[in-house]
Amino acid sequence: MLNAVVIGLRYHVEGYAAALELYRFGKSRPAIVDRLLARDWQWIAIHEAAMRVWFLRDAMEIARKTWIRQCEPVAEHVDEPAMESALRLFDTHFPDFRKMRNAIAHAPGIESSNLKAWLKDDLFGVSKLNDDDRFELINDGVRYSMDMTDATLDKLVQVVRAFWSAFESVEHAFDTRGRSE
Repeated sequence: MLNAVVIGLRYHVEGYAAALELYRFGKSRPAIVDRLLARDWQWIAIHEAAMRVWFLRDAMEIARKTWIRQCEPVAEHVDEPAMESALRLFDTHFPDFRKMRNAIAHAPGIESSNLKAWLKDDLFGVSKLNDDDRFELINDGVRYSMDMTDATLDKLVQVVRAFWSAFESVEHAFDTRGRSE
C-alpha cells in the first residue's frame, strides 16, 4: 500500500496538468463551444487545479505521518529530513495554500463574508481571473493567488521529486540486504 501511496503522488500533479489543459482549452474560446461554456470550463479547471495542488500537500503529509510509520522496513531507512524538505518546498512555492483551498471549497460562505470586509490594502474584491492566468481570491481579508501556468506545474514536479528523494536510502538498503521482506 505504501508504494501505491508514494507513487500515487504523481496523479495529483497529472490532475493539475489535466486541469491546466482544460483551462487553456476554455481560454482559447474554440468556435465550436459556446463562449460562456468555455469560460465556465476555465473556472471548473481552476477549482480542480487548486484541489489537486492541496491534495498533493495533504497526501505527502499523510504518507509521512501514517503510511511510512506502518511499514517498519521503510521507516527504518527513509530520509525524514528529505520529506520535511519537500513539504517546506511546497510551502515555499504555495504559501498559505490551505487558505486558497478552503476559500474555493467553501466559496459561498467565504464570498458572502467578503461582502462585509474590505481588504487590508483598502480594496474590495471577490475571486477573479487576471489576463496573465493568475486566479485571485479573498479569504479573511487577505488576497491569495494561484497561477494557471507551466511554472506552477514545474513547481509541483519539483515537490514530488523532492519527496521521492527521501526513498533513495530505502532503495539502497533494500538492494543491499535484498527485497524479500
